[in-house]
Amino acid sequence: MAACVGQPLEWFFPDGGGESAYEKGKTVCAGCTVRAECLALAEDFVGAGDRYGLFGGLTPSERRAQRRNEVKRLFIR
Repeated sequence: MAACVGQPLEWFFPDGGGESAYEKGKTVCAGCTVRAECLALAEDFVGAGDRYGLFGGLTPSERRAQRRNEVKRLFIR
């Protein structure tokens, strides 16, 4: 079961506060057994235009950076 089940939603979808607003959620995600699956679901379901929410322990800006790095890895050798 996901570690976030039963935790406050605002830890994963904060209303403002920037990246630091995700810290409590990141702590929960750090020990989650389905973290990789959560991140994969976010990429499939939310897509490249996602702007909100913590998925798989990554904030929206961290997911964008991860996608950029994957693209660079594929096309720049």
